[in-house]
Amino acid sequence: MSSTVMDSLTSYRVETILQRADDIRQAHADGNDVGSEDSWSDSD
Repeated sequence: MSSTVMDSLTSYRVETILQRADDIRQAHADGNDVGSEDSWSDSD
């Protein structure tokens, strides 16, 4: 694989991961997170 193709794939993957992290952050802000805050404090 040429480095150009690898760079494109890597940046695409990073963008996807960042977008997903952004969605999760937004869900937390909206209170729609999958794991409730209670379960987090319980495990402490």
